[in-house]
Amino acid sequence: MNDVHILLKAFFINTYNQNQTVMAHRITDTCIFCGACEPECPVTAISPGEDSYIINEALCVDCVGHHSEPACVAVCPGESIIKV
Repeated sequence: MNDVHILLKAFFINTYNQNQTVMAHRITDTCIFCGACEPECPVTAISPGEDSYIINEALCVDCVGHHSEPACVAVCPGESIIKV
């Protein structure tokens, strides 16, 4: 899946869910840089930063339409992912 396809998919999911509250997530400074969250994101909104992983909040769709709960939150061993 290329970047344009991912961006379009995120846009259409957000547009489809415009009547619902879709909130992005953020990784806090307690991230241990384990990488468990990155492969779980269905819209590839998570990427490695310098000291921790980063969620692109413009792409994050709260896993709506993909999972019953935010997949990154479910796998984070440090409980470092919060809603914004």
